[in-house]
Amino acid sequence: MGIETLLPLIPIYLLGGLCAGFLSGLLGIGGGIIYVPVILYILFLGGYDGELTMHIAVGTSLATVMVNALTATYAHSKRGAGIDISIVKKWVIFLMMGSISGGIIIRYLSGDMMKIIFAVMLFYLGLRLIFKKQQKPRFVLPVHNIYFRTIFGWCIGMIASLIGIGGSVFMTPTLMAGKLPIHKAIAVAPLINIAVSSAASVAFIVQGINVAGRPPFSLGYIHLTTLLFFIPAILISVPQGANLAHRLNPQPLKRIFGGFLTLVSVKVGLSAFDIGVSDFIQLFF
Repeated sequence: MGIETLLPLIPIYLLGGLCAGFLSGLLGIGGGIIYVPVILYILFLGGYDGELTMHIAVGTSLATVMVNALTATYAHSKRGAGIDISIVKKWVIFLMMGSISGGIIIRYLSGDMMKIIFAVMLFYLGLRLIFKKQQKPRFVLPVHNIYFRTIFGWCIGMIASLIGIGGSVFMTPTLMAGKLPIHKAIAVAPLINIAVSSAASVAFIVQGINVAGRPPFSLGYIHLTTLLFFIPAILISVPQGANLAHRLNPQPLKRIFGGFLTLVSVKVGLSAFDIGVSDFIQLFF
């Protein structure tokens, strides 16, 4: 992916960054579930389709989520959303330990295995967006118990780093199930994403720094060109999405977006087995 290859892709970088940033601000998500497929597509268009493609997509997504979360935190704070820092302090060390663990494990996973992990989690998140209703949890989790926070925080951080997201999509319902009001759980989500994505990004840089076969302009498993082109799009689109979220009910859009995620998960999962969508359809007809 030399300079001559990257220049024609600039509109796709900007469009992908604008769409992902806007949706993340609107739907209250970290953006990783959008950024990973977009980065995979950009790498493919750039002629890079090697074994490490998924590693690069996940690592770059985590770095992008960090910028995304910082922008979202500022946007929501301007709207007067109160953030309870004490909640973040109780979880942050365990989440960061888990995300670093995921960054270490990533080096020993094949690209196809990472695609399967990402596809399964993306399918779950897609269904969750489609069928989830805003209601109180039916059970109470012991979120004030340090042993629970150690295990749950570590697991959430590791899974989030393995699939390239910030982790708030898991942390928000966890906090709500611990009897935390929904507005407080959502308010701390960007800070959760910052903690997880920053720690995981460092791990992805260290683990990929001497790995052969990475595309040019990469720092470890992070593709710097993609990150740099995404930043201006994020700074523009995330605040717009966050502002719109305060004026309308995004639930119908969440269901549509959830359906899109399930379709993407199927495509990514099939690609791990070198099966195209048309080949999959022919199995039934």
